[in-house]
Amino acid sequence: MWFRILYILFLTFCVFTANAQTSARRMSAEEYISLYKELAVVNMKEKKVPASITLAQAIFESDCGNSPLAHNANNHFGIKCHTTWNGDTYHQDDDERDECFRKYENPLLSFEDHSDFLHNRERYDFLFSLDITDYKGWARGLKKAGYATNPEYAFKLIDLIERYNLNLLDEGKDLPVCKEGSSAKNVAVNEKSRREEEKKIISEEKNTSVASSNNTEPVTNTRKESLFYKEPALAPAGYINEVPYMIAEKGDTWFSISKKKEMMLWQVLKYNDADKNDVLKEGMIIYLKPKRTIAQQESHIAKDGDSLWSISQQYGVKLSKLYRCNNMMPGQSVSTGQKINLK
Repeated sequence: MWFRILYILFLTFCVFTANAQTSARRMSAEEYISLYKELAVVNMKEKKVPASITLAQAIFESDCGNSPLAHNANNHFGIKCHTTWNGDTYHQDDDERDECFRKYENPLLSFEDHSDFLHNRERYDFLFSLDITDYKGWARGLKKAGYATNPEYAFKLIDLIERYNLNLLDEGKDLPVCKEGSSAKNVAVNEKSRREEEKKIISEEKNTSVASSNNTEPVTNTRKESLFYKEPALAPAGYINEVPYMIAEKGDTWFSISKKKEMMLWQVLKYNDADKNDVLKEGMIIYLKPKRTIAQQESHIAKDGDSLWSISQQYGVKLSKLYRCNNMMPGQSVSTGQKINLK
């Protein structure tokens, strides 16, 4: 017990000293790992959360300790308040506006609370039956359990672990000396590994899924066919109304997109106010997170071929909110020249 207390005090001194030295500039991933790897190993031994997973999550969630949440709240894992938190809080926009996040006195408490957070929630229980060195299983499990809404969360964690050899910590080994930027040579290898991992996940889930369509074409729903957002022209991926989206490619289906983005089929459908029988066409906007309740614009003048659904996709606004804002009933059509309220 005394050894643990002294060790934590030593780590605290190291962390605060390093933070003071790097506060005036951006911390690199290599510096961040060097600063917190020992703490991740201590937590692994006590709480059985792989050190590689802890570090990868911290790197990703805190942007190597450079995010406003890490700077202002010492929160390195993006953990929100939830109903059980009685400590200090910090507010910032995330999936919704002005969301409540936990605030800590120092980063060490953030690391400890992260391990406790996983231990104290039943939905993460299955992770602790995995081998401590199974970082891929942990990464996929965290995404499956809903730790983050990013559809590529598991792939990002795996990429960070393999790029910086963090899995060596899980095996009780030390990390090789790594100069800043030297991990770049691993990017091509990790990209290949990511693709292979993606194929494996898709194959496994497809084998366990029920083929709902039996190779038949879905029924065309004409209310969805008008959405080819052309003004202004959009890049293949980006944000509309602060909501991430992708553009459907030739041959894409709702199911293939859910697998490609490591999402559940119901999530893709819900985020896009869609039905599994709706035809998905090349060029359509597909949202990867829930749309907003209001748009950045005040209104839209309906054009020929517009539907309330196509307008909701164009501006990243939930269809149900547009019905309500415009006193319209579900399924009701819009007229060319009609003013549609977006707020």
